[in-house]
Amino acid sequence: QSLQADGSMKVSFYEEWLVPPAQGVEEALRRWLADSGLYSAVTAPGSRIETDLVMEGELTALWTVPATRQGHATLGVAVARERGASSQVMLQRAVSAEAPMAGDGAREAVAAQTDALAEVFTRIESGLRGM
Repeated sequence: QSLQADGSMKVSFYEEWLVPPAQGVEEALRRWLADSGLYSAVTAPGSRIETDLVMEGELTALWTVPATRQGHATLGVAVARERGASSQVMLQRAVSAEAPMAGDGAREAVAAQTDALAEVFTRIESGLRGM
């Protein structure tokens, strides 16, 4: 998707997703945090698996802005440490990032969105490292 100068969203005919973007991004962030080595596992709310962290995410933006040649991503995230019946909120915020597009094509748009998401994930991980 791309945000046009008039504020409308342009969606190309080939825009198809294997999973809904919000679901895919949230799962990718869980894997990112688990792979960081800080935590043994990161699960979704309602999981019966005992883990270090429970994370909820809400993807609120994932698009390119052709006028500025930028990919943009915003993810609202809440991360809690759960110990038995009690939980402690460790992080709750919206995190945004932008990344430059190397060109005007679909591949460049996807790469810029991916880079923006990677920066969002890095900022969330950094926020949790300080705790």
